[in-house]
Amino acid sequence: MIQIEKRLIFITLLLLLLPILSGCGPDQTKTLPPQTAPSPAKTEAETAAAPEDILSLYQEIYEQALADEPAAANVRDTLSIIQKITRELRAHGVTAVDSENQTDMVNPQQMRAFADALKSGETAALTVLVVSAYGRFTEYHLRAEEGALSVIKTYYQYVEGAFEPKSRVSFPADSWQYTAEGYFLFTGKSSQAQSLVLTMSEDAEFEAWRVEPLNAQYREWNRRYLLPVGYGRNNMFLTDWKENSYGTLDIYDLFDKFYPEAFGQASPYTASTDAAIGTVWHVPEKEFEKAASLHLAIDTTALRAKTKYLPEAGVYEYRPRGFYETEYPNLPYPEVVDGTENADGTLTLLVNAVYPAMETSRAFTHELTIRPDTQDGFQYVSNTVLHTDQDYDMGWHTDRLTEEEWKDVYGQTSLLTKQEQDRLEADALTAAGQIAPVFQNSAPAGESGIPCLSAGQREETVFLLGKAGFVAVSEHIPMENPGQIEAFYRDYLENRDTQVTVFQINDDKTLDAMTFLYKKGKLQTCYVGTDFRDDGTPEIRETRFRDIARISLTPKGYFIYSYKETPQYASLCQYWRIRPLPEKCRELTEKYVKYLSYVNYDLLVKNWDYSNAETILTPSLYEDLCRIHTGREPMSENGRIPASQYEQIMTRYLPVSKEQVRAHCGYDGKTDSYPHEVVMHRQYPPFGEVTDYTENPDGTITLTVDGVWVEEDTDCAFTSIIVIQPFADGTFRYLSNAIA
Repeated sequence: MIQIEKRLIFITLLLLLLPILSGCGPDQTKTLPPQTAPSPAKTEAETAAAPEDILSLYQEIYEQALADEPAAANVRDTLSIIQKITRELRAHGVTAVDSENQTDMVNPQQMRAFADALKSGETAALTVLVVSAYGRFTEYHLRAEEGALSVIKTYYQYVEGAFEPKSRVSFPADSWQYTAEGYFLFTGKSSQAQSLVLTMSEDAEFEAWRVEPLNAQYREWNRRYLLPVGYGRNNMFLTDWKENSYGTLDIYDLFDKFYPEAFGQASPYTASTDAAIGTVWHVPEKEFEKAASLHLAIDTTALRAKTKYLPEAGVYEYRPRGFYETEYPNLPYPEVVDGTENADGTLTLLVNAVYPAMETSRAFTHELTIRPDTQDGFQYVSNTVLHTDQDYDMGWHTDRLTEEEWKDVYGQTSLLTKQEQDRLEADALTAAGQIAPVFQNSAPAGESGIPCLSAGQREETVFLLGKAGFVAVSEHIPMENPGQIEAFYRDYLENRDTQVTVFQINDDKTLDAMTFLYKKGKLQTCYVGTDFRDDGTPEIRETRFRDIARISLTPKGYFIYSYKETPQYASLCQYWRIRPLPEKCRELTEKYVKYLSYVNYDLLVKNWDYSNAETILTPSLYEDLCRIHTGREPMSENGRIPASQYEQIMTRYLPVSKEQVRAHCGYDGKTDSYPHEVVMHRQYPPFGEVTDYTENPDGTITLTVDGVWVEEDTDCAFTSIIVIQPFADGTFRYLSNAIA
């Protein structure tokens, strides 16, 4: 449990966080001006601007590459298109590097010269393009002055026939180095609003560009043998092992890694979407053994000794990695730097772990031996980690939970008999069968590979289940048959054994059945997850139990419950609104109240009108008003927002003057800008919903807004009376607030 607890804070932030190219022939070559040190008279803004000739050149090369290989933009193997782009950029004198480190840097001599100038304290500038095949690229404008490195990073995306800048940050590098392995590395911290909100810190920037060329054969071996496994969610390359002595090698992780290659599809044995629920699968022995031993010469006896095999059923028990086995997101990646073809037909590779986040191009080194065969297959023979005094901590890696740890985290004793559990699972399959035709007729998987139901299809499935007598709900779709939950709650209050099942339709074409049980004075949920085979037949994905600490049903119809072991990944309480708001109130909530906060400023918790509106002015209010106005996260440059943009939004949505905004929100006359004060959102805040409204004769609207605070078991912790002035262009102004 120590290992689990060590990562809880990180994982919680991670899940919040739980939402960011051959072209011309020789006669068409455009010669760009040499990249030299800018004149001291040039401003940072001038040097930061993307040169139009580079931008237009890149677009021309990218579009030609797509014309030559139109399918390349939609497949995983993008190496050829990246090679075309970088080859053309080389001809035009541009320094460029592959975002996936699969090709050599072009025009590396300019990078070397820049690094020399940086080291000697001279003034120099260089623009480096980081190339991707997926309709995007990143431009880095580097400037060296007195040994210090400053960076301006601009991210471009191809939208409707043109590359558009999507984000730009500038920052001083905290460190930089040109490593013995031939890499230019630098790190720094930039201020981006979304990162600050999620992590309560500045955004870490780090890059590692290989400048010195690498043998093409080494790159091919790396792509074939190392990259498909990598260093994430497995320990194959992190521990010592050899054939017939596999040590601590985790076979379950290799089952995950090899399954897609063995069967030509993603593994169906996935974890629950509910992080609080552990999942156990029984995988048929032939299926498990084919995947797990795909690239290992391991016999059945050894395989079963390192796993949990159930001989009476002919299956392997398999628990997919869950919430408590999440790993850090910034991983090192392998790079083959040497190789030897041995007399016995094996191949021994020397591999460096390149770890940009830890500012090293050699976090550790390992020696991997491969046995290729004549059928274009291969087997891993051994791995040895070569330890040095400079080894980096492999703290990004998380071992799977042991069986004891898993039971401690997920284990529950069911309140149901086996027959009662079978009946619930049968009901789940029956409900799934009711909606299977809708799922079958839905759109295929999109670019993410995840099937998706439209809102209309989810509404249809909720209606079908409701018509069949089930309690059914989906996100933003009113619940069907909520009276069954009310009856369950009455029985609970009167201490009668009772149960109710709620079916939730998910947009990934899965159906969750959540049964609430009250039996012998104890509360529990029985979760049954169902899925659909390719032929549309429903099947049980998993069944799990969790003890409940408390339930409540508020006057307006919020059914609230919390687990005895509070999930670390989300709110303290889970809930459904079983009696929906009137449609008009939902529309008004979405437009006027959804983005407002009760905890970051006083707009909703203080009496004010035009006479004292300036007293609620605070920089943190700008963020939410900006989201209302643009529908996007606020953008800033170097942590500042231009005054014209800031004042336009503040004076549009509040009855205040430009002078009042300047007096209260940190206006800086020298830069004609305001600070971007990023709000640190609380984890469990109340939220507002419009419960009544009046359309006034003067065109204003008076809203009654209740503060719902599910963690406090109340649907009306506060009531505010807000007056809104709508405008013809769709914007509006908050005129006043009164606490009722």
